[in-house]
Amino acid sequence: MNPIILIGGVAGTGKTTLSNILLQELNINHKIGLGWIRETLCSVLSKEKYPELFDYSFKTNNKDDLRSYYIFNQTLYHKKAIEFCINRAYNEGTSLIIEGVNLVPGIIDTKYVTNYFWLKMSPDINLHHKLLTGETHSKRVISHENLLAIRKLGEYIENYSTEFGVDLIEFDTQEARINKIISKIQNNESVL
Repeated sequence: MNPIILIGGVAGTGKTTLSNILLQELNINHKIGLGWIRETLCSVLSKEKYPELFDYSFKTNNKDDLRSYYIFNQTLYHKKAIEFCINRAYNEGTSLIIEGVNLVPGIIDTKYVTNYFWLKMSPDINLHHKLLTGETHSKRVISHENLLAIRKLGEYIENYSTEFGVDLIEFDTQEARINKIISKIQNNESVL
C-alpha cells in the first residue's frame, strides 16, 4: 500500500521543509500544502462570511478560550477538501503527503491515512521565531504577541493530539526528525 501521510504543526515547526525531504526520500507521488488550498478557498468564499479563513491560524476571538483560535474554523473549512484528496489517493493507490497547520487532530477523517504526524515546536522561543520567518516564509512578519499566541496554541494541540492516534515528533535536528518519521512510515507499511 502506498502511504498517505499527514504532517501537521503550528507555524514554524518545519512542515514544508520536512515534507519536501520526505517527498524525495520516499519517492512519494504527490504533495499538497494546505496554505495553497486555503488560497483557493479564499478565491471562492467571501471574507464577510468566512473571516477566519482570511487571517492567521493563531488569531482568536477570545484570548481565554483556546478553541476560539481561527485554526479550528479554518480546519473545518478545509475538512472536505482534505478528505477528498485523501480518498482520491486511496482510491487511485497513489502515495500522498498533505502538510499544513490545518491538520488539527480530531477533525479530519483519517480512515485511509497511514501516518499522521504533528511536529512539536522548538522549546527555544527565539529559535522558533527564527524558523517562523525562515526561508519558506521570508516576508512573514510575526510580532512577539503573535509568537506567544502560536506557542500557546501549539502547546494546547500537542497536549491532546495523541488521543487521536497522532504521532508527536519532538523538535530535534532535521536529520533526526526525518529518520524518526521514515522509520515510523516503514514500520507502519510492514503492518498493513
